[in-house]
Amino acid sequence: MRASFFLLPLLAHAAPSIEKRQLGIFTQAPGPAEKPIKVTKGEASLYEGSVRVTQLYGPFKVSAADAQHAKVDPNVLKLDPTSDLVWKGIGGLCQNCMVLRAQADLADKDGKKMDIGIIPPATIMCPNGMPGGTNFGAAFGDGMSKKPDSPTGGHAGMAGMPPSLSRRQGGLLNALIPKMSVFVGQGDEGTATSFFAKGSPVKTGFFIGTKDTFSMLAEVVNYEKKEQEVYVTIDYEYIPNVPARTKEWLEVGMGALTVTPCGSQNLRPPPDRAEKYASPPWNIIADGYLVDMKPHMHDGGINTTVILNGKAACTLAAKYGGTDGGTTINGQKWETITAYDVCKEPIKVTKGDTITMEAWYDLTAHKL
Repeated sequence: MRASFFLLPLLAHAAPSIEKRQLGIFTQAPGPAEKPIKVTKGEASLYEGSVRVTQLYGPFKVSAADAQHAKVDPNVLKLDPTSDLVWKGIGGLCQNCMVLRAQADLADKDGKKMDIGIIPPATIMCPNGMPGGTNFGAAFGDGMSKKPDSPTGGHAGMAGMPPSLSRRQGGLLNALIPKMSVFVGQGDEGTATSFFAKGSPVKTGFFIGTKDTFSMLAEVVNYEKKEQEVYVTIDYEYIPNVPARTKEWLEVGMGALTVTPCGSQNLRPPPDRAEKYASPPWNIIADGYLVDMKPHMHDGGINTTVILNGKAACTLAAKYGGTDGGTTINGQKWETITAYDVCKEPIKVTKGDTITMEAWYDLTAHKL
């Protein structure tokens, strides 16, 4: 089973200054940025006057399952020994706009989601050169940032952990959520990143200016014994014609919390019973809101609960099956995770609050 369970919360708060940080592997992708080969307009629903489009990029070649692949390296987001990496510049996104929601998926040449024989364990898209917080500093916990009161760059800082844990943490989460702003960060469940909660008085969004450029890094696993061409769709909703971010629109940032201390990649639930995993406490050091939270669980996962100051704030249950996540193998029904419940309202957090998480797995209910 790949990786540990982790949660992606979006923290929104004011950003007083920019802290310069090394961008590591998430530097600008080489070569010219890919332009969309197809743009489809969709139905917007989040905010009055917003626009929704789906942009198709590609093709990108991935090698056959039995081909020679690069070694596993968490520092470059390569977690599967049979995967290939797609690292490209992405162009053609909206400009002077406030993005409310974004989702990236693997697709075929017609833009239809690919979910049979090929999966993307992780897809991350970042604005080039836009600093963000460190995964273990600012915003949550007394992480590694030396300026906890200035966690942000263009967007709010990443989630963190207590210093005793952060010093022992490995490179996995640093690779998953690097020291820069993240526009899209998701696993193979294909759930969208929401920067805004519909109907909420709390205004939050991801602002894109006229000079912002983006790079994408996707890990792709091809189970077929033949080379395939894949495409990437970006489905996003935004408010157009926004010349600059105003004070009423709070900054947003993404981070990862894990229920496995020290960033262990190995989480192996027992095969014969349900098992609960609980995280260490995480201390909030900045006022703000948790706008969007998503578990990243593997098959067998049941739910996760976010606990604020000892009280359950939100439970996110995994959803299995459906047209995208079910099949029958040797006469046995097999279902995979296709989505999660959502927390409909932003969760207000205050400096000094404590967050913990609980995650349940049950391999007797769902096969791994």
